[in-house]
Amino acid sequence: MRFFNFKFTSLVIIVLIFVISFSSFAAEKIYSTRKKINVKSDKLKIDNAKNYAEFVGNVIAQYDNIFISADKVGVFYNQVSLEEKVSEKGGVEKITAFGNVKIKTEKYTGYADNAEYIVKSETLILQGEVCKVIDNENSIEGGRIILDKKTGNITVEGDGNSRVETVFYSKE
Repeated sequence: MRFFNFKFTSLVIIVLIFVISFSSFAAEKIYSTRKKINVKSDKLKIDNAKNYAEFVGNVIAQYDNIFISADKVGVFYNQVSLEEKVSEKGGVEKITAFGNVKIKTEKYTGYADNAEYIVKSETLILQGEVCKVIDNENSIEGGRIILDKKTGNITVEGDGNSRVETVFYSKE
């Protein structure tokens, strides 16, 4: 189902740019082809030994027409050398967001308590008490929403206390 086709690629690009910009191996020519991103947070912690970067406190990221906000955003990555650039040997592995997560694109808005994007499988998982994706007036809500970009499949699960709720409006 392509109804909730989030711009996964754009999300990955945002975080990938974050990680590469932290690397001492990044060359100036790598930056020349990138679009501007803007990230604001109260704190940034980078642990290169653990291949982890964490933005903490009122995190707001903007890339093109995609906005991401959360209390905390974590990026798990592999170190990337100039020779490897961004290949299967290096780059972002997983992105996590915690607390008041909001992902807004031109077409969709998603809300969750927590979110996780697994790069290799191209899977976005939204979960928590507040877990909803809205497209204009249409919406889908549950305790856990799993979006698989490779297959286009969406799985929505209740949280045990509430059931899945979907609201669709006809075109007529």
